[in-house]
Amino acid sequence: RGGSQPADWLERKSLDSVEVIYRDRSHSRFNLGGSSAPECVKRINSILEGHRPKRTVLFFGDNLLSATPEEIRRQYRALVERVKHSNPIQSECILITPTYEMGVSNHRNVPSKNKANTQKVIDAIRLEVGTSCKVVDGLKLMQESGLKVGDTLKRVNVPGTLGCLGAASNDNIHLCGEAAQEFARKVCSEISQ
Repeated sequence: RGGSQPADWLERKSLDSVEVIYRDRSHSRFNLGGSSAPECVKRINSILEGHRPKRTVLFFGDNLLSATPEEIRRQYRALVERVKHSNPIQSECILITPTYEMGVSNHRNVPSKNKANTQKVIDAIRLEVGTSCKVVDGLKLMQESGLKVGDTLKRVNVPGTLGCLGAASNDNIHLCGEAAQEFARKVCSEISQ
C-alpha cells in the first residue's frame, strides 16, 4: 500500500482508500483495490493470524523520514509486538531499512529524503527492536555500490521496464532499474544467511 507507515497496517484507517497490490508467484501485480479491498488485507494482524508465517520480512521506513525518533520507535514497537504475537514460538522477524535516495532528472519529489534522515530512521529502528528482529541496514547494503555517487544512486533503467522513466524520473525515494535489482539481490543474500 503506497505511502504507508507501520501504523497504517496496525491501527490507522487513514490510507484505507489507497490501492493494495498483491504479489506472488502467479501474480506480478494484482490490484486488490483501495476502498473495495477487504480490511483483512489492510491490517497486518489479520494477515499474520491467517498465515502464521515462520518468517516475516517487512520493509518500511521512508515514510517516516520526517517523524521524530520517538514516533518511529513507537510504530516499530507495535509492529514487532504484533509479529511476535502472531507466532511466538516459530516467527523470525526481519526488518529491511531504507537506503540511499535515487538521483533525479530535475527536482526531488521528497525533499526530506536524505542520508541523515534515513540514518535517523535506521538508528531509531535498531534502538527499538534490539535483538528481537534482524535489521537489514539498507545504507550499509548499498554503501559500496558502483551506482552510488555521493549520497545518491544513479538512475539506470533496465531495458523492458519503465520504473526509472517518465513520471518516475523525479522520484528520489523509490529504487528503480539497476539500483532496485542490486538492492534486491543484496537483501535476498542477507536474509538467506
